[in-house]
Amino acid sequence: MILPVAAVTVLGLAARLGLSDAEKRFNSGTELMDEGRYEEAIADLDRVVEIDPTYAKTYLVRASAQAKLGLAPQYQADH
Repeated sequence: MILPVAAVTVLGLAARLGLSDAEKRFNSGTELMDEGRYEEAIADLDRVVEIDPTYAKTYLVRASAQAKLGLAPQYQADH
């Protein structure tokens, strides 16, 4: 998979700042959301949930991305 330039930039910056993998993916997901790339954002945010299910703000951002695509939020599946 080829990562978009913005996601690569965010992940590179996060690596230099010493952020956790969950934080790096969250930042990438929110950047993709800002660009309107909702499916890619959801993929990154799904990975955050896998890495750290306690990273609470991920669920809200992912639900927003899912809503933009007309999808039902996954929060029921997350419990």
